[in-house]
Amino acid sequence: MGILDRLLGRSSPPEFDAKAADLPFVSAWIKTTFAEPTFRRLTDDGYNKNGAVFQCVSALAFAYPEPPPRVLNAEGEHQESHPLQRLLDRPNPLMSHAELRVIDITYRAIGGNTYLHKVRGRGGQVVELWPYHAGQMRPIPSASGWVEDYEYDIGDGNKRRIPGTEIIHLKWPAVDLSQPWVAAAPLRSVAQEVDTDTELTRYLYALLRNDATARGVVTLPSGVSLSPTQADKLKAQFYRDHGGMNRGGVQVLEQGATYQRISLNLQEMAFEALRRVPESRIAGAFRIPAIVAGLYVGIEKSIYNNYREAVSQFTEGTLVPLWKSDAAELTQALANEFSGNTLIDYDFSKVAALQENEDAKYARVLNAYDKDAITKNEARVYLGYPRVGDLPRLDEGDMFKAETATPAPAPRIIDAIVEPALLTDEQKRYPFPISLKLKRDDTTRTIEEQMRDEVAAYLKAHYEAAV
Repeated sequence: MGILDRLLGRSSPPEFDAKAADLPFVSAWIKTTFAEPTFRRLTDDGYNKNGAVFQCVSALAFAYPEPPPRVLNAEGEHQESHPLQRLLDRPNPLMSHAELRVIDITYRAIGGNTYLHKVRGRGGQVVELWPYHAGQMRPIPSASGWVEDYEYDIGDGNKRRIPGTEIIHLKWPAVDLSQPWVAAAPLRSVAQEVDTDTELTRYLYALLRNDATARGVVTLPSGVSLSPTQADKLKAQFYRDHGGMNRGGVQVLEQGATYQRISLNLQEMAFEALRRVPESRIAGAFRIPAIVAGLYVGIEKSIYNNYREAVSQFTEGTLVPLWKSDAAELTQALANEFSGNTLIDYDFSKVAALQENEDAKYARVLNAYDKDAITKNEARVYLGYPRVGDLPRLDEGDMFKAETATPAPAPRIIDAIVEPALLTDEQKRYPFPISLKLKRDDTTRTIEEQMRDEVAAYLKAHYEAAV
């Protein structure tokens, strides 16, 4: 029995009939179509037994936790020490937020829904979040609202009722029209494709296990017959010579017998083409490019550029809508628990697939700078460099420092204002007075040489101040 056969059974709990009949916003046919939890069947016959399903769910689980959650205030500033941020970073003693999100997206990919139970501490504050799947919990519709309570299956035949305010319901973005308060499981929509792909795998395994080619028949000449013992011996001989590790051996037939193949080989069956159809539909149900999931239908024509484009498409077309939807749901469910005025979102700057290629970014920024569209500091900031004014100042003497074997002793100096009569015509054109530090005991250089050195030192100071 395949996954599709096991999904056809439905039941309607007695207590649900009365409640559904009172719903003014739901059609009467709803009360006869409540499906029993099938999470275990979806898991056993799909996730655990079909490689294509496992690869798609695994691709989601690897990528979904990438951006970290952030708690922002009304001004959009990250509140790193906010208690809600601490709850998101460590939702319960056994899980990090990344682990919780892996469990969450796996539950939703298989069963369509994840239920986060709020655990409260002293004073009623939410201190933990625990995940449950569609096989453990189900919503109970209400005549006065969308969902009244949730019912948790303890597992021993007993069930516990939980108020709706204590559950955060995260859904796969697809509505189950038979019960629109829950999401449709993507795995259920491709049940036939999953069965087809699983049977193809089983057939190939059985074929390779039992023979090198498809089954055939041994024909004897007219008038020749075999006893049951001889027939069994001939079949055993074929299996011994061509089965197991002896596939492809040579067979010699006696008494004019001939061998005729009566079924198709893998090439005639177009086996690879048969695999493409279910694989592509399974990947499509999970909104994952086949190449990203590592399926044959995607890998056979994959190149590096195709893969990068597929990852970008997967991130922008599937993950980003999931992240935004989940952020809105978490904000609605948790912000008021922590005095409100907070917003939960995900830091997309940490998602590698959303970041611009470094070469392309450099070319675009430098082109904008060359055309005077942005300033040098704007270009530096965008490329991750500090502003020019933010560069660390060098210590005194680090710039224009002459390299000598041994440092010269510091000379005794006096301050002096150079009289105009001592300046040359070129020096008189200098636009402001010059304060010089003349060395009293320096008799080896002329006053002009000393003035030149002091002016250079003066301009150096102005240069450092400008930097």
